[in-house]
Amino acid sequence: MARKCIAAFDMKVQGYDPYVSADVMKSFGVQKVERLEEMLPKIDFLTVHCPLNRETKGMVGKRELAQMKKGAFVINTARGGIVNEKALLEALNSGHIAAAALDVWETEPPDPKDPLLNHPQLLGTPTMAGRRKRAFTGWGLRRWKRRSGSCAENPPSIRSTRKC
Repeated sequence: MARKCIAAFDMKVQGYDPYVSADVMKSFGVQKVERLEEMLPKIDFLTVHCPLNRETKGMVGKRELAQMKKGAFVINTARGGIVNEKALLEALNSGHIAAAALDVWETEPPDPKDPLLNHPQLLGTPTMAGRRKRAFTGWGLRRWKRRSGSCAENPPSIRSTRKC
């Protein structure tokens, strides 16, 4: 992920992982920080890539989100429960966090009425690791159909050039 962000967007990437050396991180172009709190006020994007365990459960909560820059983005594709969803919803509602993307949830599958799942500043998808392209396409079309207004009854097909 770091190499892609550096190559595509010329990002300066910082990373926190107590189990990875600074030399290894440097080989990926990442500047290691010793504590998560060191980098939170400096970053525009927080991406989470770690297992869920006792050390990481709730690792990104109200306090950590408040330490981030106003207008920062949060992306969690690791495991549900690492980012506290209630705290993320509050940060999105207040505008402190500009937007978030999640494909993992504390409770899977998430309740379709969950306010976080339906927040306009959240891109929420199901975990797609190991799933077939057809399943992903079907889910995306159903989600789009529910959220779109003008084409809700008659969405274009994947191959269609028709605009709503």
